[in-house]
Amino acid sequence: MADLGFFRAWADDERMEALYSSSVLNDHTLAKLWLPALHWSTHGLRYHPDGTFVQAWPPSLLLSRDELPRRFERRGIEPVPVVIDHLLTALVQAHELVTPSELLERCNAKSKLGWFVDVAVKRPMRWGWASLWHAIAAEDDSRLSHDSPYLSLPTLASLATHVHAYALSTHEPLARVFCLGPDHVTCATKDHAFHMLCRAASRHDEASPPAQFLAAVAADELDYIAFYLVYTKRAVMQAGLIKLVVLDATADAIGDGDRTVLLLYHTISTVETALATLQARVAAVAEKALEAKRRGSAAEALALWRHAKTLQADVDQRQNALVNLLSTKHQLGAMSAQATILEGYKLAAESLRSVRASLHLSTDAVAETLADWSDVMDEQRHMDDLLTAHADYNVDEAALEMELLSLAPPSPSPVAVSTAAGQAEPVTAATPPPAPAAAPRTLEGISK
Repeated sequence: MADLGFFRAWADDERMEALYSSSVLNDHTLAKLWLPALHWSTHGLRYHPDGTFVQAWPPSLLLSRDELPRRFERRGIEPVPVVIDHLLTALVQAHELVTPSELLERCNAKSKLGWFVDVAVKRPMRWGWASLWHAIAAEDDSRLSHDSPYLSLPTLASLATHVHAYALSTHEPLARVFCLGPDHVTCATKDHAFHMLCRAASRHDEASPPAQFLAAVAADELDYIAFYLVYTKRAVMQAGLIKLVVLDATADAIGDGDRTVLLLYHTISTVETALATLQARVAAVAEKALEAKRRGSAAEALALWRHAKTLQADVDQRQNALVNLLSTKHQLGAMSAQATILEGYKLAAESLRSVRASLHLSTDAVAETLADWSDVMDEQRHMDDLLTAHADYNVDEAALEMELLSLAPPSPSPVAVSTAAGQAEPVTAATPPPAPAAAPRTLEGISK
């Protein structure tokens, strides 16, 4: 919140003087700083120069022309009324403010045709006639009347989104029908009143601004959240009841089944309350019987004890009835879960069917493709057999083996490899040693 441009200029006296003066009427930049601050003021916080926010008044969805100047008091100075009038007019033209009566009128325009006529015909005509009248009367924006308070639509939208998300995450579809209106103020089932739903939503994500707002806002302003949910097609309302639905889903009207379920919840709550009261009476009568016994009044003690037993029998009967009602409630929850599962199966089937169609998958296509593949493989095997048959030369394997064995092995090379030098050097083959010289022959017949 402190990041709003309006509060960044809070310490600048000259800037704030311009923001609080009629200069805003002719300066679009100054007006642009003001507009978010007006919506921020619905939270009931007051800004201090040290950057802190203090709760100064209860949060409210309503913006009043008379109250707004006091919300922005600075050093005893308030913005001039003409500034507030100009800003309210700008927000109305931007469709960020609406009167409570206009919101209710939009809520009642349930059909699409009624909504289109209201948005495209009625509202432009009303605004056009008003603008034409003020133009003829030579009136400007500062002369327009803002007597009725306005609802801040951005704030209302954030609260409605918070409540709607909480209800959808914590309540089964059958339990999303709530009591609304003065006819249900005294309903025993407070957990199924729309106001109590809003208070319960304030305990969800408590640090968030919507949760803090819901915890402190006045109860009579919670109805505006219901009207806005109906207007934005996230709920339907009928005869003091409101039913929350999923956004963009078909908004079914509140039927007899919804009323029956809500009546069952009311009955369970009523029986539980009556049972607790009766149990307290049994305990009180039993205590009186014991007290009479201690006093020695046997007749009184016996009568009181008989009365306690009668009440206890009634307690047992109501407990059995409550068990049956709670069992029915559990069965309803189980049926709701089964319906959700069935819807999931439907979505899964539609998804598979859609994907299969996009991939052109079908039983006939698969059978045709496999048959085509089988024919191609048979044809290929036939071609291989034909080629193998024509490549047979009737070679005598035994003759080939004998010819291979008859080949002489290759002679070793006379070249030795020198590992020291890394080069091949020629080495002369070793020559056999010379034969020893023959001894000289002695000639016979020669004398020494």
